[in-house]
Amino acid sequence: MTGDDSGYRFRNLLHNYIGDLLLGEAPWLNKTTVCSFPEPWYNQSSSVYHPINKSIHPTRSLSFYVGVYHNSMYGDLHVFMNTSANTLQMNYGIGSWLLYPKGTSDKFVGEGTNIVHKMIDLSSIQFHSSNLHGRSTINSVKVTSFETRAPPVFTKTSSQVNIGNIVG
Repeated sequence: MTGDDSGYRFRNLLHNYIGDLLLGEAPWLNKTTVCSFPEPWYNQSSSVYHPINKSIHPTRSLSFYVGVYHNSMYGDLHVFMNTSANTLQMNYGIGSWLLYPKGTSDKFVGEGTNIVHKMIDLSSIQFHSSNLHGRSTINSVKVTSFETRAPPVFTKTSSQVNIGNIVG
């Protein structure tokens, strides 16, 4: 387990296998598919790591993005200021990402932290704004990286985040 495990692929497969055994399910992974994974379900593709540019400055104050966002199918997503990293942090379930501006207005990329560190980075997070009484406000966020074919849009329900109640 201390050797090369690009993207933690082996560990993820092992966790899936152990999970199936513990739940009493027939493992979908066997001695043939463990070596050929993700085939036969998907074609093997080589992933290319794209480093995140952390030096791009946001087009507006990060405080505009802070809040609780809700989607009726996906639940709540929390965005708050991570003062030690000096950037936004987004928590969804047990997943946690540091958000960095992408260079385009209101677009961010997410670098996985904690349990999703080096496993799940988010390449496309788009906040949406509207003008209310001549003032621009952030009212929703689309996380294309969650589902590319039908990206969920989370509507802002509060500009206050109680960090003590957040899992992740």
